[in-house]
Amino acid sequence: MKPFVAGLMLIFALTFYSVSPAMAAEWKGMNIIQYCTGDSVLFDDSTCRAYVQGIIDAHELYKGEGKHPKSFCAPSDKAEREKGESLVPKWLATFPERWRQKPVDLIVHALNDIFPCRRR
Repeated sequence: MKPFVAGLMLIFALTFYSVSPAMAAEWKGMNIIQYCTGDSVLFDDSTCRAYVQGIIDAHELYKGEGKHPKSFCAPSDKAEREKGESLVPKWLATFPERWRQKPVDLIVHALNDIFPCRRR
């Protein structure tokens, strides 16, 4: 049993070591494209959705505290919000010339187009 556990630990350590430098590297736009289109071995579309949702949550938090400009207005309705979030990969695919920009910039610009704030 001990050799089995040691073997599992070794596999885990080697996997962590091989993934860690890639994850530690600064994300570029191309990376978010790969994650959002499922074009990556290590990540799937859940990474993209989590990244987009994190940006929306952070934006809402900072907007509520008056620390962030109102650049997009995500709907409070969960179904509408998820529908809009699912458009992010399509938006990204439309602008390949921007793929080298920072992912947060790309996603904020996408969300600005997908969830524009209505003028009152």
